[in-house]
Amino acid sequence: MRSASSWQRHDDALALLEHGSPFERRAYRDAVVAAVAGWREASVGARLPDGTTAAVALLARRRRADGVPWGVGAVRSSRPLTSAELRTFLAHVRRASHCVSVEVRQVRLPGTASYGAAGAETHVLPLSPDLDEVRSRWHGKGEQALRRAARAGGQARASQRPDAFLRLYGAASSEWRNQYPHDLIRRLLASGDAIVIEVTLTSAPDVVVGAALGLRGADRWVYWLAAADDAGRRAEAGYLAVSELALTAAREGAPFLDLGGSQAAGEDLPGVRRLKERMGGEPTAVEVLSTRGALAPVVELAETAARRAVRAARRPTST
Repeated sequence: MRSASSWQRHDDALALLEHGSPFERRAYRDAVVAAVAGWREASVGARLPDGTTAAVALLARRRRADGVPWGVGAVRSSRPLTSAELRTFLAHVRRASHCVSVEVRQVRLPGTASYGAAGAETHVLPLSPDLDEVRSRWHGKGEQALRRAARAGGQARASQRPDAFLRLYGAASSEWRNQYPHDLIRRLLASGDAIVIEVTLTSAPDVVVGAALGLRGADRWVYWLAAADDAGRRAEAGYLAVSELALTAAREGAPFLDLGGSQAAGEDLPGVRRLKERMGGEPTAVEVLSTRGALAPVVELAETAARRAVRAARRPTST
């Protein structure tokens, strides 16, 4: 069995990451590091003596590496790895990234190597250059929602402008537990790695009532975020935005559109699940690969204690 020391640093292997999901690309990783304090680049490329190369996209905070925040990644390799090679590669990655733990979440897309245990679920829509074939995957109630959107005067268009989307997203997410940084969204749109689908109504063509934010990737596009105001919800703007994002991705040659999961903070979101299933999203497993060093429990306890101390210091005192 190969040991972790059989793997040697090989930065050229990082080029494999550009052929994966949007979250693995250098543009996404750079945008997170620039927009969100505390994250650092920790991606690792390596090579075996037989010439096999592998890489994983990682960003690290403190001494824990994530592959990757607000998204999914994968172990990319020049050939499928054996279970022993994967295990030693992850051990090498942990040491090379100077972290005590590493976690990678990867979508089990058709035709890709399966390495880990299923830990969650996403919905994946297969795409085709034949747009009628894409449309044929939309289920009856999805088609009904699109017809209601058309009767309401809904129109969808692609854009690289962030302002309308951020206005809707800021209002919709103001009470959510987790919010995606606006500066991150702006950076991804500016680089062309993200795209906005804006929905307007013929009665007020200059007012965006709904929008979806998609991410461009090599092996898939991702339906990442969406928001709508009251008029947009009444006009089924969400369905119209998803349909136009799928057709745009298909026109640009993407093989899949990852519609994402249907849970938030561990709770199922039935309305979100219905939309994704009605628009042809097929339930697809998300695998979790992880490795932890002996010091991981100690570091995690220390970080937990530090967070509690910070919260206690911020608590107002009674007088």
